[in-house]
Amino acid sequence: MITGCGWRRSGSHRRCGRRVAWIGAFLLATATSLYARNFQFDYVWYEGAADRYVPVPRSYIMTGAIRYIGEEYGDFKGAQDLFIDSNDMLYIADTENDRVLKMTPEGEVVFVFTGDERGFNKPGGVYVDEYGDVFVADTENSRIVHLSADGKFVEEFGEPRSGILGEYFTYYPRKLYISRTGFMYVIRGETIMILDAYNNFRGYLGQTDVGFSFSDWLVNMVASEEQKAIIANRYAARYTNLLVDKDGIIYATSLDPRFGQIKKLNAIGENIYKEQFYGERDRVEGGPPRLPQFLDLAVSNDGIITALEHNQRKLYQYDQEGNLIVVFGGEGTTKGRFSLPTSIALDSSDRIFVLDSTAIQILEPTYFIRTVHAAIADYAEGRYQDALALWREVQRMDENYRLAASGIAKALHKQERYDEALKQYRAAEDKSGYSRSFVEYRHERFRRYFALVVLVLVVLMILVFRLVVLTYRAATKILDDAGARFRRFV
Repeated sequence: MITGCGWRRSGSHRRCGRRVAWIGAFLLATATSLYARNFQFDYVWYEGAADRYVPVPRSYIMTGAIRYIGEEYGDFKGAQDLFIDSNDMLYIADTENDRVLKMTPEGEVVFVFTGDERGFNKPGGVYVDEYGDVFVADTENSRIVHLSADGKFVEEFGEPRSGILGEYFTYYPRKLYISRTGFMYVIRGETIMILDAYNNFRGYLGQTDVGFSFSDWLVNMVASEEQKAIIANRYAARYTNLLVDKDGIIYATSLDPRFGQIKKLNAIGENIYKEQFYGERDRVEGGPPRLPQFLDLAVSNDGIITALEHNQRKLYQYDQEGNLIVVFGGEGTTKGRFSLPTSIALDSSDRIFVLDSTAIQILEPTYFIRTVHAAIADYAEGRYQDALALWREVQRMDENYRLAASGIAKALHKQERYDEALKQYRAAEDKSGYSRSFVEYRHERFRRYFALVVLVLVVLMILVFRLVVLTYRAATKILDDAGARFRRFV
């Protein structure tokens, strides 16, 4: 009779069922074909000789959707951008319909912005300031349009004024964001343009390095002048979206696989986010793997980064250190799945709104992921004991979740409980963290027992000295006695 699942104990069927479900999910995660990664569960993965996919408790649940907005307004058509203001009102750049919609979180249309007498022409981005004024990247009209909260035209920003942009400069603003200092950040291909309130060009920001290509160097050795000109026209990876936080830090997504598809730029354009590969390589049967294409991102007040990826229609979530928190979503037509997502945004409750091809899905964070976020926030703010308690709660919910073990280890390290931290770092397979704690553990042990070690050494030295003296005296006495007996004999 099978007893491993506890069939003989009361209520054990339910526990066994859960255990079997998790084992089945784990086996499915590890055995799933590289060509079919559209898992039906949330997961984390660890890159190595063989990618390891580990299921985690559900992180987000779809609690609502905005699909039908009324016969008067029709359907979304090629909508490209979603913005949520401080009052949780939604603004959608409904690109192919040449309009911007203002909606409640429940899906009621409050206002339709259509621009000035020229109208919009394929607007690609929208931003709303603290006063409710709307700024629209009117892409095909090569301008940014400023409208009041009631839709009245205020001003437009056409091609920026500058003598250094060049004669052949073309201006098709696609996405924009305005900082608290009033500067407009506009995506233009591989760069982010900075404009002031008077539409003066203030410089480019964050262009990625094209990098050295050994194959191009070899080709350049034998290429004709025309071929060399083609090679010289390689461009840096282009940006796809951006936002600016309250501290003026710019978060952006780009198609740059070498230095990170997710960037965090400071005031001078330096990427201060961990430079690593984000997302997953999508293995395609019969062809090379596709690199991830991130379209948009959202950042919570606690610094949690959620990025939307195009190829696999998934959402990847990272902390401020670049650690993967969870992966969820995927391609499909069921709840929590997406057909052709283009933009995401967060409301004040950290719900994720995903702008899809024909709808907006609303994803509510579960207790599991809220606890993870709270633990990360407490640690970042120096509340290490609170963070430790929360990470232990996360570990109780999922003992295989490496980030929980790593979080516990970091909190213990900050509390100088290095011996306990070493065990958790080992469970998290965090070699660098283990090394840091081991160094501190060794120093702490040395400091704790330094006085005792010195005392023992001093006592040993005294004992050795006394032993040498006693030995010397004994030897001298023996020699003296022997000499005296010799003299009496003679």
